[in-house]
Amino acid sequence: MTTYSENLRELIAVANSVVRDYDQAQDIVQTVMIKLLENPEKCNGINNQVAFLKTCVRNEGINYLHKMKAVPAFDNVIAGLKVSLPQGNQMSIIRVAPTGFTQEQVYAVWNGLIGDTEMFFTSQEMTRAEIEAAIIFAQERIEKAGNDEDMGIYREQLEYFKSIYVSAPESKSRERVYGTLQELYETQYGSEEKTPYQGVMAESADGNVRFNVQNPYGSDGGASVARMSYSRKAFVHGADGAPIVESRAVDIADTAAPAGAGEVTLSPRSAAETVNAFLADADLPFAIAAATLNSGEDDRYYLFFCTRLVGGIPSAFLLGESYYEDEDANYAKRWEHEMMSVTVDEEGIRSFVWEAPIETVETVVENCTLLPFSDIREIFNKMAFVTYGFQAKGINTLHINVSDIKLETLRIVEQNANKSGLLVPVWNFYGTRVMENTDGTSTTTSHIILMSINAVDGSIIDLAKGY
Repeated sequence: MTTYSENLRELIAVANSVVRDYDQAQDIVQTVMIKLLENPEKCNGINNQVAFLKTCVRNEGINYLHKMKAVPAFDNVIAGLKVSLPQGNQMSIIRVAPTGFTQEQVYAVWNGLIGDTEMFFTSQEMTRAEIEAAIIFAQERIEKAGNDEDMGIYREQLEYFKSIYVSAPESKSRERVYGTLQELYETQYGSEEKTPYQGVMAESADGNVRFNVQNPYGSDGGASVARMSYSRKAFVHGADGAPIVESRAVDIADTAAPAGAGEVTLSPRSAAETVNAFLADADLPFAIAAATLNSGEDDRYYLFFCTRLVGGIPSAFLLGESYYEDEDANYAKRWEHEMMSVTVDEEGIRSFVWEAPIETVETVVENCTLLPFSDIREIFNKMAFVTYGFQAKGINTLHINVSDIKLETLRIVEQNANKSGLLVPVWNFYGTRVMENTDGTSTTTSHIILMSINAVDGSIIDLAKGY
């Protein structure tokens, strides 16, 4: 049998995720180990003892909460759902790492979006007119500075702009470019500090079409995430800098434009076909994960979020980053989730963004056995009370409405690995959460991942922390 000490920390983490009390989690793990030592026959014939121990610890934690009456009752609905089960019962676990864009990838996207449009690189050097405006701005900030520190910063900027004015050009130079990566510079405003990176900075003669690539920069490549973007039409922004749009979900199978879509004649299906054709031509291993119809001032377009395919299985689509901040734990820190979005209007693709790309490093475990879906469903039913029970305190009811259950891959962090993670098979339960408050009001979430369950060992994955 696997020894107590070999997996102590991991087992305590499992217990703590259930009871949210570290001291009690230690007691729960100890209780489980004592029970198994007193009844060793329960471990006979168990191939994956670590997974077995985790299940025992999780169940012991749930029993503890029920005994303490710490979990209020709430509504949990899984009804009439069609679940696409895998043909086999095995999937691999793959190590991935953040990376930049290769020249091949850049050319593929460039050719698919830019085509025959003439594109130019505009010098990053400031013109005299731009410096004059910067000098005036710095002088205004000095007058309005509220403290000595801010005043010192603006004085330094003012002196810098004055020092480069005489040698500055009257206009910026332009040269024709074709999507080739070159050395560019990330500049610090009002400073001589320049950080080199490999990228592309291009725009059409009229400035309407733009294509940019920025690969990671910094001493270890960790000062930024890679980003590739294209646009042929500017978004209308409000005073707060956010795009002025109303958004509503659409079904990409619909062959007619949504009701109330105004002058839009393009159907979600036709728009999705445009995206899929681009992904195929550029040889990008992505598939559409979600779609919306966005409406602004005299402007309507479809927005598609795409997710990476690994062995034909889609990765879970998550915006933002995983973030685990604990000086005592040797886990990775902030890591942006890979994101790809494409917008489409009547004229075709109008914008494209690809951020935080990843690369496959190696297969860590090949063809690991997945738990039966019946086990996954049972875990969800048990853990839903634990996961959402705390949110049900102080309200009338909490409704968890599951609409989709998908087998996907999810990137989790690795202990002692700051620059890599693991793509593991997971069952994601999608749906909405509805809270009915004591004052009669209610709040409903958007379509979200309600719970992510590791398809191999049945553990619950914290999407915010990434493990």
